[in-house]
Amino acid sequence: MAPKTKYTKEMIINSAFNLVREQGISALSARSLAKKMNSSSQPIFTYFNNMEEVKAEVVKKAKEVYSNDYILEGLKMNPPFKGVGIKYIDFAINDKMLFELLFMGKNDITSHYLPSFDDNAKYVEKVLVDRYHLSIEDSKELYNLLSIFVHGIATLFAKESYVLTKEDASNMLSTVFKALTKYLKEGRINEYYN
Repeated sequence: MAPKTKYTKEMIINSAFNLVREQGISALSARSLAKKMNSSSQPIFTYFNNMEEVKAEVVKKAKEVYSNDYILEGLKMNPPFKGVGIKYIDFAINDKMLFELLFMGKNDITSHYLPSFDDNAKYVEKVLVDRYHLSIEDSKELYNLLSIFVHGIATLFAKESYVLTKEDASNMLSTVFKALTKYLKEGRINEYYN
């Protein structure tokens, strides 16, 4: 008789994460995770009280992948703020299920695409302050406005609605960024439109 495989908490989280990455959060259940691990569900409940705790760990791991593999890489690009937008779109293309989990979910365990909910906001806003000499308030406003714009483009890619190429998206990001930066630097003209 072969010895039973000993599962660690990390092994269970990794299996759950890979399952969600391949099939989406709706596919994650005790039964599907046990099947993925070639096990019973007993090891899962050795470490977790319920599947909500497993889901929370999957979300945490997905946020780490998003931050490390996409946002931090985007900040290394030139220009860095545009790099963040491009990498957000790449995340939607390359990791559709994780993108949907983090940015298109309908539940409380996921984040939201607006920067005020984004753990990476402080890094992105710092680039805007340092490189483009915007105030922190203007940086936050710019990041909010462009986040909505980029999220729309990324959602098109995530849903495989290829009405744009990546080159189109890149050019659009540059145009909108330049227009908004000019608007913020030259002063708001809200009085004109009110």
